[in-house]
Amino acid sequence: MTDQRIESELEIKTYDIDVAGHVNNIVYVRWLEDLRSKLLSTRRPVSEMLERDFYPVVVSTQIRYRTQLTLTNKLKGVIWIESVKHGLMHLRAVFPK
Repeated sequence: MTDQRIESELEIKTYDIDVAGHVNNIVYVRWLEDLRSKLLSTRRPVSEMLERDFYPVVVSTQIRYRTQLTLTNKLKGVIWIESVKHGLMHLRAVFPK
């Protein structure tokens, strides 16, 4: 599989920040969904998948939090397809600062 990476600038909004002053963990899941949607739209739009009776379903999500992000951080998200096997698409994403 070709390594087609999708990059996207991400904006930290005031409502993304929790009482401890850093980005709430659930925001990362939202960013992953945004990146996944963008990636799928470049490879095979969801409308095409549905026409062929393929339904994209997130089976699991694993996140390793390595550093805290605050309102003033600038960051981007990068996502790519790591493998496709037996109808399962494994994606990998990073948020390099």
